[in-house]
Amino acid sequence: MVSEGKMDFPYRWDMKRYHGNPMLRPVPGTWEVEWFGVATVIRVNDEFYMYYRGSDVGNKNTQLGLALSKDGLNWTRYKENPVWRLDNWEYFIRDARVYQFGGEELWMYYSDGDRHIDLAYSTDGIHWENSQHNPVLEVSQDWEHRVMQESVLKIDDKWYMWYSTYDGGKPRVTGMATSKNGVNWDKYEGNPVLPLGEPSQWDDYSAFNTFVVYQDGYFHMLYTGSSKKNPTGYRWGYALSEDGVHWVKSPDNPIFVPDAEGAWDAGKVSTHVICRMGPGSFNIYYSGAPSPKATYAGVGLVQGQLTMVVEHESVDQINIRRIK
Repeated sequence: MVSEGKMDFPYRWDMKRYHGNPMLRPVPGTWEVEWFGVATVIRVNDEFYMYYRGSDVGNKNTQLGLALSKDGLNWTRYKENPVWRLDNWEYFIRDARVYQFGGEELWMYYSDGDRHIDLAYSTDGIHWENSQHNPVLEVSQDWEHRVMQESVLKIDDKWYMWYSTYDGGKPRVTGMATSKNGVNWDKYEGNPVLPLGEPSQWDDYSAFNTFVVYQDGYFHMLYTGSSKKNPTGYRWGYALSEDGVHWVKSPDNPIFVPDAEGAWDAGKVSTHVICRMGPGSFNIYYSGAPSPKATYAGVGLVQGQLTMVVEHESVDQINIRRIK
């Protein structure tokens, strides 16, 4: 039998919490005091844009704020926040992910009330206009209840989207869709592509809320997982794929867990977005909370390095070797 030790997997994430965490906390008495969490960090020219969501006390109708940074570490809130208000969508905004697909225009995918995924455009990152084609992704497959938490990549002329479902008594797992224009999407018929872990594993309750980057011919996915014993005690897992459909989970999982008792993120580390800083080097921004059931208390940073530890091989070969 071949060992499933850590060196059996082609890549390894090395992660280090930033010493200045949390870099943003909600401001008392403002629109962002509750349901506070990171949505996207994107580098536009020589500046970093962080989009984050928040709401008033007791109000789940979240809005979207913007913070700016020159180094990705020190942030200044945009003075006219929120930049995406309640009159821009039906119910509330979640999982707003912003991308720049080669041109000047910014694209924002977001889930509207958890029921479907919409698209909006901006030329300055502040003023947004909804697409006339909304919604761009709706519930249509048996495993889905709500579609949300999208991660989008464009490689050459093909768009990829990974998205999650939530609630309704169905597993919190991840599906995939592809597109030729980023607007009209075709779902993979074999969804979901990222299933739950086996019973008693750390991700046997949820494997969702993904973010995917492309490097060295592989798709690299970070996802949020939790167990039935601690369903909201979120941790991060790592999975690898050659085609975006067939994934193998790292034996190192979970690769990032809540901090020690008493820390601002001691209860759960969830929503995470990846910003590439250099070859194999990434800033990973995330939301954390002091207890599993608490609302998110701030935005932190993990400085991550993705390293190849063995030569390339196919995902099928990895799976075959690991089950021999």
